[in-house]
Amino acid sequence: MKFIFVKIMVISLIVVLTIKCQNDKQFLYVSSLSLLYIEDIDGKDGLGMGDFGDIVLYDLADSVQYNITEDSYLNEYPSYSRLNNSIYFGSLRANQTITGISSEMNIFYKNLSSNKFIQVDNKDFYSKRKFSGLNHSYKPLICNNGKLLAFETMSIESSEDLIGVYNIVHDSLVAAIGRIRIIYSMTWDSRDTRIVFTSSYNFSNSPDNNYIGLFDIEAKTYVELLSRDYEWLLASDILGDSLLLIKKDLKTQKHYFEIVDMLSKETKYIIEISSIGFEEVKTPKFITENEIVFIGVNGIYDEYPQNDIYKLNIKTNRVERITNNGYIKDHLSVIQP
Repeated sequence: MKFIFVKIMVISLIVVLTIKCQNDKQFLYVSSLSLLYIEDIDGKDGLGMGDFGDIVLYDLADSVQYNITEDSYLNEYPSYSRLNNSIYFGSLRANQTITGISSEMNIFYKNLSSNKFIQVDNKDFYSKRKFSGLNHSYKPLICNNGKLLAFETMSIESSEDLIGVYNIVHDSLVAAIGRIRIIYSMTWDSRDTRIVFTSSYNFSNSPDNNYIGLFDIEAKTYVELLSRDYEWLLASDILGDSLLLIKKDLKTQKHYFEIVDMLSKETKYIIEISSIGFEEVKTPKFITENEIVFIGVNGIYDEYPQNDIYKLNIKTNRVERITNNGYIKDHLSVIQP
């Protein structure tokens, strides 16, 4: 019996050490299909403005979760650049003596090879590049080839949102558009030449207030791409000419996944969220032409709603669970191999 007890203890220790090593692993490179997202990793505080979410990388090939940050700063919108092996994200950590929401949101990246944090939009970021009158930056989004960084900023004078595009290779701001009332989401197109974003014409709650816009980087102009009466549309991802969005019918209050052809504006796929077992979904993303991943939420009126990541096959409507801890998650992105 003593031998069996010792053997069990040794096995338990090995398992614990294995898990710790996986979570303490310093990445040299992300080589397989992986997910990036924000998570309340201890399951206690949620992800509100007064709480702190950490960046998590989930390797789909090995089904292993790695904590990229474990700190007391609010972190958001992580995306990966293969160009310099770094994760870009928004964070309230510019003033290292201040934690919580009292400091301003800025853009940082963590280099996975050196394990160092570096601030992108430092005090010279705007003035050096002749963009004056802008406030702090947030919601960073790396393009597919890793060379361009889109982000949101705000005009100090008008309080309107602007979209900026920063060239990481040449250290320059290559484009910026303003006079957008508010930005709810952004996603790069497959060719890294345009950004699709969700916005509103004004701050009212009228049924025809919401639209999806298309920002052409080279022309530095944007046009309305899609809007519908009595439907709230939230652009989430693009694959080829297919636009993946979340739709809310304002008459029935029902939510849907929808895939729209960006050229013809025709619906290619649609499914009601409740029909696949969820009260709410967040940040759906393509992983292949026929599969999307998303954060599924149930118990939305509970103190800590159950959040996990799922995969949906749009050919069969089969749902597969990926994560299993139920902790609150947000801002999902996909790293392609």
